[in-house]
Amino acid sequence: MKNVDTFSLNGRWKFLMDPEDIGKKKGFHASTYDDGDWGSIQVPSFWQVAGYPNYSETSWYRRRFKPPFKNVETILLEFKAVSYFSEVWLNDVKLGEHEGYFAPFKYDVTGILKEENVIVVKASAPLEPEQYTRRQDFREKSKVMGALQDWDCCQYPCNVNPAGIWQDVRLIAKSDPWIEDVNFETMKVEGAKAYISVEVTMISKQDTDVTLETHLAPKNFNGDVIELGKHLTHVKKGKTLYSFTSTIHPRFWWSWDLGEPDLYNLEATLGVKGRSSVTYTRPVGVRTIAKGKGDGGDRYQWALYLNNVRFFARGCNYLSDKFPSRVTEERYRRDLSLMKEANMNMVRCFANVEKDVFYDVCDGIGVMVYQDFPLQWRYTTSGDLVPRAVRVAEDMVLALRHHPSIVLWCCHSEPHRKENFDVLDRLIEKRIKELDETRPVIPENGTNWGGTADLHFYWGWFSPDMSELEKNCERAGFVSEFGVQAVPNYASLIRFIPEKYVWPPDDREVNLKIWNRYNYRMHLYNVNEALKPKNSKDIHEFIAKTQSYQAKLLKFYIECLRRHKFNPINGALLFHFKDCLPAVTDSIIDYYYGEKEAYGVIKESFNPLHIMMEWPESPNVSIRKGCRVYVVNDFKDAFNCMVEWLIISAEGQVKERERRKFHLETKSAQVVGLIKASEECRVELFVYDYKGKRLSNNQYTVRKEDLKLD
Repeated sequence: MKNVDTFSLNGRWKFLMDPEDIGKKKGFHASTYDDGDWGSIQVPSFWQVAGYPNYSETSWYRRRFKPPFKNVETILLEFKAVSYFSEVWLNDVKLGEHEGYFAPFKYDVTGILKEENVIVVKASAPLEPEQYTRRQDFREKSKVMGALQDWDCCQYPCNVNPAGIWQDVRLIAKSDPWIEDVNFETMKVEGAKAYISVEVTMISKQDTDVTLETHLAPKNFNGDVIELGKHLTHVKKGKTLYSFTSTIHPRFWWSWDLGEPDLYNLEATLGVKGRSSVTYTRPVGVRTIAKGKGDGGDRYQWALYLNNVRFFARGCNYLSDKFPSRVTEERYRRDLSLMKEANMNMVRCFANVEKDVFYDVCDGIGVMVYQDFPLQWRYTTSGDLVPRAVRVAEDMVLALRHHPSIVLWCCHSEPHRKENFDVLDRLIEKRIKELDETRPVIPENGTNWGGTADLHFYWGWFSPDMSELEKNCERAGFVSEFGVQAVPNYASLIRFIPEKYVWPPDDREVNLKIWNRYNYRMHLYNVNEALKPKNSKDIHEFIAKTQSYQAKLLKFYIECLRRHKFNPINGALLFHFKDCLPAVTDSIIDYYYGEKEAYGVIKESFNPLHIMMEWPESPNVSIRKGCRVYVVNDFKDAFNCMVEWLIISAEGQVKERERRKFHLETKSAQVVGLIKASEECRVELFVYDYKGKRLSNNQYTVRKEDLKLD
């Protein structure tokens, strides 16, 4: 921004834990208080990863500073994020209080700053009473912390809530008047034309006339600047909103598999007669997103459209880190690049709001975001949680709505309590819809209360029969969770479980207690006879078996869901992508970036163009009678191709080869043939373009027990 200066308050702050919450009585907030015997801490960071672990109750921060600004009209003090409850003082003046862990907030400190200043922050993220006694699914949670507080992939006991000043703190000097915010919305797309709306929030210390000029300048591509016009208007003392609409012919933002994620810089320049101008810049994307247009076969109103093009969501659930202050832009880029390499076009931020830079990266590489509000499982039905949670939901929407990558809001992950859904979730849904009319909003996922039809499937893990999936596909319009645990690679495992305790994991004297802390679920491994530790000779065989089973199950799920593309399934998000801390979980990449066997299988199964067949071992399928071969095309355009399959005997001899031309549409999965076999064999399938380039491949093993007649 021009004519805006900033001064960072990051660095070493004085710090003191206050478990008895007596700091106010002792005057910790007073500028004259002697903090000489306090410790110190690096800001920004959660205090648990900055030298003060295993503590979530009240703590205090203090810092002295001299501002560099001279003769400035307005100075703001901004906190990018503090978890969870906070109070702020500057030079003995209480500036305010804030609740939440992810949203920025600021105070006007123009008349409060001096030559020498003392800023004081009180912060806390107190544990719920049940966090001392229950393993997970705390029934009376009263804070909106989502998966950072309670979910199935954390270490146990889950007795720490991330707390403290964990994102940047700065002073911002501004000329009066200034632009506080710009909201850009794409209302409609018709062919090459887009109808857009722009709302500019201006702040002024006095009534005055201004000139507002806006344009869209290409950010990540070469193209023409789109002028949005010059507007003469009047701003009043305080806040003024100015809105206008326009019709433009832009380059659209697409997910990476449907096109290019083209972005513009929306530049708004505010001019006042006799003063230099102030420019506000915000990256935006021109795109529409819609859900449930009522197309034939869309029985659950889950058809998804990006710029009027229907798409199928392929992706994962993701939480970057138990303590997200540790996550850098480079780490986000690494994670998202791995998702994109695995052919994922969507990521669900699981019951968590990531740093803003995460969404910047998603915008830039074309990965769509299914954004959860941070509610996970059960919450209290008493007290004032509902209005507080609605205010936090407002913070989420206002902070994130400018990101084109965010295509869906969800209010609650697996509510588990009908009273929460009926009151809490419905009011949050109502408020989000009021603030953002351009995106779909669903009140919950996982329970199907209210007919949401976004379901979670765990057959083959919570129960041994994975074939139940086929029967239940008809119940869902979207599947935002499915998965199974697998033990990390040995090199990663021994970084958090000492070698002497890794085998056997079900040794109840010592080993099992250690494994349980890292989320190992022995009772679920015991559901499947082959996965019981007693049926492996050592830890290496056990790891291989769990990873092989996870890979097989995920492939089965993805192919089953993709065979039901648009009939009625519109998306499949596996649970989950990468560990947020050292643990034994459902991830396909562990905390130390060790790739489990499933990662490579996912790459093939999520290929936008994928060839597959009905699984020979499925109960209602007989390869003797014939298994249907399908090809699914998730790209934007139809095209011609060549499909081929080979049946190879157990001895390696090609028993049958078939090749045929085919025209691939972009709608439902298409049947391209039928494969029959009467002996053990391997089936290999391929798709080529007409120049002979391989576009997709797959293979299956037909076992003796699969050669059933019925």
